[in-house]
Amino acid sequence: MGSAVAPSLVVSGVGRVRYLNHDAVELTNLERQFIPDGDDVGRRKTQSPSSG
Repeated sequence: MGSAVAPSLVVSGVGRVRYLNHDAVELTNLERQFIPDGDDVGRRKTQSPSSG
């Protein structure tokens, strides 16, 4: 589904969202990422949303 869907699911009333992804945030695809930013490069994608 991708990280762009997660906020919509939460707003629509889904109580809990599990985000499973074993990849790391990479600079080469950062422009397609919704939640991570440049500070998250190299971190696992599942860790970047909670760093807030």
